[in-house]
Amino acid sequence: MEYTIKKYPMKKVFFFVALAGMLFTSCEKEVDLRDAYVGDWTAEASGAIVMNMDNEPMGESPISMQEQMSVSKVTTSGDELSINGLICKLKGKELIFEDETSTASMNGVDTHITVKRTGSAEKDKIVINETYEGTWTMTMLMMSGTISGSNVITLTR
Repeated sequence: MEYTIKKYPMKKVFFFVALAGMLFTSCEKEVDLRDAYVGDWTAEASGAIVMNMDNEPMGESPISMQEQMSVSKVTTSGDELSINGLICKLKGKELIFEDETSTASMNGVDTHITVKRTGSAEKDKIVINETYEGTWTMTMLMMSGTISGSNVITLTR
């Protein structure tokens, strides 16, 4: 038995390979995971901030909130979301935030607070955990102490 191999000109082979490559790549659509979270959400928060002096609580400020929040994509990056202006990176289902430090003075009390956030995103639920650490000083009365606390923000559709 004898076999013959039909020869194809190299131009035809290249054309078919290029055509197949274009068909397969043009059908692929890049999925932006952020799209699942864009829109309006109902947010609830609960927690507290405690001021301490000499390791004793001086006062507690409860955190309680219920409001509408908006989630949008940050167009300058392929993985960032804005949750009511708070920017985070979406890595799978994890939300990654940068620490936020603020200093304020009010009624003779100077505060320096760092907020650390972690979060997770599910189809119909986003959870942001906040912890507060810092110091306060009342120079006029020569008093100072620490600030600590936590807050959980839950967004639902």
